[in-house]
Amino acid sequence: MTSPAPEPQNSPAWRRYGREGLSLWRLGLAQLLPRWWQVFLIAGIGAALVLGDRGDWDNQLLQQIRQPDNEALTQTAKSLSFWGDVIWAVILALVLFVVGVVFGCPRWRQIAWACLLAVLASTVIVNVFRPTLGRARPNNPVPNGFYGPHLSHAYHSFPSGHATSAFAPAAAIAAASPLIGVPCLLFAGSVSWSRMQLNQHHPLDIMTGAALGTLIGLCFGSAVPGAKFRMRRKRRRD
Repeated sequence: MTSPAPEPQNSPAWRRYGREGLSLWRLGLAQLLPRWWQVFLIAGIGAALVLGDRGDWDNQLLQQIRQPDNEALTQTAKSLSFWGDVIWAVILALVLFVVGVVFGCPRWRQIAWACLLAVLASTVIVNVFRPTLGRARPNNPVPNGFYGPHLSHAYHSFPSGHATSAFAPAAAIAAASPLIGVPCLLFAGSVSWSRMQLNQHHPLDIMTGAALGTLIGLCFGSAVPGAKFRMRRKRRRD
């Protein structure tokens, strides 16, 4: 895997930074596109588990996790759900980018780009699955299951968008810099819990979304030069 080509120092700063982002976008997609089958495999396994859940253990586990009578937990969950969607990733990416600019550290700027691109890619991908599958949310009074293509928010339970968009940037940062990535992964886990506490998602929605987000995040995070984690790529034989 090639690293982003360095931009001449006499070029405008905005152009150098833009080329950094474009290079990481291309490298990240080069890691992700060959793994399209893994994306569908994760979604397929999650959907199969939902369809095979005749004992409704998914819903039973949700009831064990939730504590609806605990108002403090519910308020915490609301805050985590608000800040833990795309918002936290954009803020974190901006902070890392500013640090990289102020201290003249390209690596921090590249980690910021990986964080931002991972959350954007994951948001697009998860919102392709959700309307087409149409799983009813736990707070929807209809029987649990998939109802096919549906535009209503009440049928966008699988996979969890919050879990996907929280784990994608966290995994991207962890792949490039585990030191700051581990707290981000813990935060992503807290965001995922908040969606169950608020009765918005089943555990299988969360697990599938977290797995999707992690895969996407690792693809973009491993594109950062000097990343601690590297995705394996098949080498073509001439």
